[in-house]
Amino acid sequence: MIKWLDDAMYQFQHGQRITCHTPDLAWDALERTQGMPCSGRHLLPNEAVESTSDLDEAAQMPKIVRNVLDIPEADFSPYVPLTAYSTDLLSASRIDFLL
Repeated sequence: MIKWLDDAMYQFQHGQRITCHTPDLAWDALERTQGMPCSGRHLLPNEAVESTSDLDEAAQMPKIVRNVLDIPEADFSPYVPLTAYSTDLLSASRIDFLL
C-alpha cells in the first residue's frame, strides 16, 4: 500500500490530476484474509462478492470475527471473550471496522 500511496502523492505534488487511483492488489485475497468494508465491495470481482440477502446481521458477526482472527468454526464460541482468542489492538480495530 505504501508503494501506491507514494505514487499517488508524487503525481499530486507534480501537478498531475488524479481522478481515481486504484492500486493493483489482489482484492479477493484481501477480502478473504482481512475482510472488505461495504465501501470497498466494488473493487472485488463479481464471484468474490458474497450475497448477504439471505444472511441476517447476527449470523454475519461470528463469521467476521472468525475470519479476522483466523479461528476455525468448530473452535469458536460467541460466549467466550475475544481476549481468550489472543485479540490484539489491530485485530480488535479491524473487527470494529467490519462490524
